[in-house]
Amino acid sequence: MLGEIRGEVRFKEPLSFHTSLRIGGTADIFVVPQDVDDIRHALMFAEREQLPVSVIGGGNNLLVKDRGVRGVVLRLEGCLGRAEFHGEEAIAGAGVSLSALIREASSAWSVFRPRSVARSR
Repeated sequence: MLGEIRGEVRFKEPLSFHTSLRIGGTADIFVVPQDVDDIRHALMFAEREQLPVSVIGGGNNLLVKDRGVRGVVLRLEGCLGRAEFHGEEAIAGAGVSLSALIREASSAWSVFRPRSVARSR
């Protein structure tokens, strides 16, 4: 099942590479899915092997213990790291970074901002 994953699969991946504080131990199995099918394959593998699953995003506000995380760690970026904007509504994937969301929203919603604001003195 892991062989069917088109995204990245790494073993004993240092989670310090994936946190803003750059601390923490390793993940037994680290998966960065390319699409929803990859997520499905990783979850089926974890269930079959009776392994715990942990889900992380961009690594901000994440503390990982020195002994690491047992089981499968899914990093939701890639297929779930995007946002879509429809008028004044935003749909953000679980893996989209906050800074990317703010940047994209600012760009998408610039049409709703007044072009100039008169200053009163």
